[in-house]
Amino acid sequence: MTYEENGFYYYKTKVHSFQLDQQKNLSIVAVSELLQEVAGTHANDFGFGYKNVIEKDLVWIITAMRVEIKKLPIWDEEITIKTWLVDINRYFSNRQFQILNKMGDVVISASTNWLLYNFKTRRPQNISSMNFNVKLHGDYLSVKKAVKTDKSTISEGVTSSITVKYSDLDMVSHMNNTRYFRSIIDSYNFDFHKTHFLKSFDIQFRNEAVYNDELEIFTKEISSNSFHHEIKKRKDSKSNCYCKLEWESL
Repeated sequence: MTYEENGFYYYKTKVHSFQLDQQKNLSIVAVSELLQEVAGTHANDFGFGYKNVIEKDLVWIITAMRVEIKKLPIWDEEITIKTWLVDINRYFSNRQFQILNKMGDVVISASTNWLLYNFKTRRPQNISSMNFNVKLHGDYLSVKKAVKTDKSTISEGVTSSITVKYSDLDMVSHMNNTRYFRSIIDSYNFDFHKTHFLKSFDIQFRNEAVYNDELEIFTKEISSNSFHHEIKKRKDSKSNCYCKLEWESL
């Protein structure tokens, strides 16, 4: 069920079995998938989503995301995902989220940056030229730490490699952004996941990957519970994404 109130969009659902991790909680990867889905549903319902912009050779591309986690919802739990737009700055828009439990408590917060992109000219599109009628809430922030562009890179420490498969591709034939995060999460061993809880993650998407690209995951340990990761294309070392994870020992 979805509804809108004063520019805030609400998406009610429950945690399904196919979204669970080993502990029967909503998995970290499923969180990122849900945020993407609700953003698309909101945009489509109000006339500025994929179905509308594709007619003008445009597409929304997520460029960065920060997620802060207090508690993961459990199997069959009813949750509400609340989302709204904070601002529009030329080519970019900031969208924020809250995932609330049945009592209305915020258990997960997120901030995302989106780019409106013309895939024919391969250039950004000025958002204001599209005349989207969207109410902004610049003074209402779920995540106060800004999602910023970071040019950091990791030169050594390959922990795993992946090849982009057909099931990794999105509607524009690029590797879906959630697959990058899934690959990073999978690079940790089973015992680490059993003894750690992910408190937050920041991920920046830099360059697209396509079918059959060979990618490498570089890892740098900042502290015992803080890690940075970079995914690069093997053939030319072009950076696809950069991710920072903060864990808590259980």
